[in-house]
Amino acid sequence: VFWLMAAGLAAHVAGEGRGLLPCIGTLPDMTADTATYVSLREIYSRQAHADMLAVQAHVTALAALESLPGDLVPLGRLKLFCKNAHHLGVHTYTTLAAEYGLDSQAGAAVARALAADDPSCGVLYILLRAAQAFRGERGHWPGARDLEVQTDVPVLKTFVSKELRTLSLNGEKPSPVSDDWIAEFCRWGGAEVHNIDSVMGGVAAQEAIKAVTRQYVPLNNTFIFNGANGVAAALEI
Repeated sequence: VFWLMAAGLAAHVAGEGRGLLPCIGTLPDMTADTATYVSLREIYSRQAHADMLAVQAHVTALAALESLPGDLVPLGRLKLFCKNAHHLGVHTYTTLAAEYGLDSQAGAAVARALAADDPSCGVLYILLRAAQAFRGERGHWPGARDLEVQTDVPVLKTFVSKELRTLSLNGEKPSPVSDDWIAEFCRWGGAEVHNIDSVMGGVAAQEAIKAVTRQYVPLNNTFIFNGANGVAAALEI
């Protein structure tokens, strides 16, 4: 239904809309006397209704071409769709399998994060991938065992180098992941810090509310939070 409405909207914009989206029917902030305001509101309302009917005609025609019922899209839903057409967007999400696959675009996304004013979120993404590989092979997080913190540092550095090659970032000099970052990551040792847990739990709760209510724009793909300096980033991988 969504894509049918989107196709009808596109046909309207390309046709009688002359490149413009449907009128939303509400007035912008302005100063006006009562009579002028009411008159303008009626004009906006009539135009919004006319645009919605034009989109409906396109939707009905497209539904007929696809052998779909003509009343597949309820009028109330189409009205809401047209009213919010200015805020429409399409997000393409990536599965974990695709993120780690041979054709992954993760390297380009991480490169953009590393080029930001604060590259720490890109660095943390690389470290997290390396730490996951470390844990998969050794059965524990880097530095999780007190007596092995220092000995885990060169091992984690090896995994970081592998991830940089996988992400096609190994040609950067100096390495985007410094020895200080690797040592600090081992010192962390997989600990679950309560204040960071609170922030991440709040973010997860917000995303759950977005999914349940179908309102607001969800985070696109991988969310990284650096609690040391309060920087966050969503990597569209």
